[in-house]
Amino acid sequence: MNFTYDNYGQDIFRFNNLNGINKRPINMALFESLSYLFTLCMQQGKKPPKGAIDNLKLEFDKSGKFVSGIDSVTSVDYRFNKVDEFLKDWNDYKS
Repeated sequence: MNFTYDNYGQDIFRFNNLNGINKRPINMALFESLSYLFTLCMQQGKKPPKGAIDNLKLEFDKSGKFVSGIDSVTSVDYRFNKVDEFLKDWNDYKS
């Protein structure tokens, strides 16, 4: 958790609010997905920029898979596959 807070701040597990006024609540599916991502990052010594994480969060938010049916196999597979894809793409971009 220190890695996450130190590098990405206290609101990393919240989807961004478009009006910028009210904070959205912490989203448990987002927490699960980003925790998985940050665990992989720590294991691999990676630190994607916050902007890249924000783009991933926006993609997640637009998917609709973080609102309902979040425990379905399809939604869970989507989230973890997207994290794996994000980290691979980010690593490929860095190379």
